[in-house]
Amino acid sequence: MGRHVLRTREHELRARAGDAEEDDRQPATIITMPTVLRIGPYRCFFFAGDRPEPAHVHVERDANRAKVWLDPVRLQDSGGFPRGELARIILMVRQHEVALLRSWNDYFAD
Repeated sequence: MGRHVLRTREHELRARAGDAEEDDRQPATIITMPTVLRIGPYRCFFFAGDRPEPAHVHVERDANRAKVWLDPVRLQDSGGFPRGELARIILMVRQHEVALLRSWNDYFAD
């Protein structure tokens, strides 16, 4: 079984330019991260392997990340975001909760 690698746009660009590290050239399993919402600087997504967990969304801006449960909406984990910005992220997720839950259910439907 191949290694799991999180491939970002930056990684793909580096690889095309020939700047990938030697270890990155080994066969890998690509982990998909469907983007379900973009608002301003925020990208909301989930990992294809998130299915066993309760419905949630990952939110990122630059190198900052947060994980927010969707039912009910509440912060599960974060890294890098200041407290005030986390409050705005929670509000944003609440405002789009129905659409985010629909995206989760559609993606993970049997």
